[in-house]
Amino acid sequence: MLKVILKTPFIFLFLGFSGILQAGTMYEGKFILSNNGIDTSYHLKYDLDLSDPTDIKGFVNMTIHPTFRHRDCGGDTKVNGYIKASRIELSSEKMASMFCGPFIDFKGRVEAENFVGTIPWNGKAREVTLEKKN
Repeated sequence: MLKVILKTPFIFLFLGFSGILQAGTMYEGKFILSNNGIDTSYHLKYDLDLSDPTDIKGFVNMTIHPTFRHRDCGGDTKVNGYIKASRIELSSEKMASMFCGPFIDFKGRVEAENFVGTIPWNGKAREVTLEKKN
């Protein structure tokens, strides 16, 4: 019984530490579109593993405000990409909903700890700054 009590804290400590090692780097950005006087804000949260800049993996979460206009849009999807010199490209997999654009593709440049670039949306390049959060 004593062995189980001593091992349990070690297991939780190990699991907590390994979770910290696997956590990605968070980036957030947004762009706003106006339609008939109503602004719609598209919020992006990227969780990226940058340990190999030539093979970036992670997730992007998109939320849209106000949500009543876009109930079926947004959510999480996987991201792949790379950084070469000061250029960065991130491409998402097909999103679950096709109603708000099937992909979130970001192309830009690295500026200090942030990424500055564009995302094509509704046929136009939308300027986005992805700010590092951790």
